[in-house]
Amino acid sequence: MKKSVYFILGIALLSVTACKTTVEGVQKDSVTTPPVVQKALLTADRDSVAWTANPGSSKIVSDTITLYGTGTTGLNDTLIFKLKYTSPGTYTLNSNQVSYHSAITDGTISNVHTIDDAYNNNITISYDMPTNITSGTFNVKFLDPGAKDISFLNGKFSVLLK
Repeated sequence: MKKSVYFILGIALLSVTACKTTVEGVQKDSVTTPPVVQKALLTADRDSVAWTANPGSSKIVSDTITLYGTGTTGLNDTLIFKLKYTSPGTYTLNSNQVSYHSAITDGTISNVHTIDDAYNNNITISYDMPTNITSGTFNVKFLDPGAKDISFLNGKFSVLLK
């Protein structure tokens, strides 16, 4: 009798520990696999040179989405998008919805650049509710008084909303 109880417990233990599920061709433990969170990114061609930023805290508050990133290229610059978000799609941007500034090493803002209203500044946003990730593309141009204008073209972003 004891042998049959141990045998049944052994089979039950094997069946529980060997339980796997396959999701989209990837085998995962059915109990212990956490959701996959992709790495955050914010990139663009800044004046035809690759520009990468560390995305900051991004969130939707009420009906407004805020996305921003600080450049990693040594320019101490920040690109900020803040706009009313109603649904996934393409939004035309104005000076109240996107800003760009550069700073000197101690954090003092040295240049605040204004958006070039003559250019078709836009952002395309998608949102994946199950993962809470927003992603998309953008193209913006800024005027720089007394210097060369600045463009961020072929921009891409993907961030976890907090």
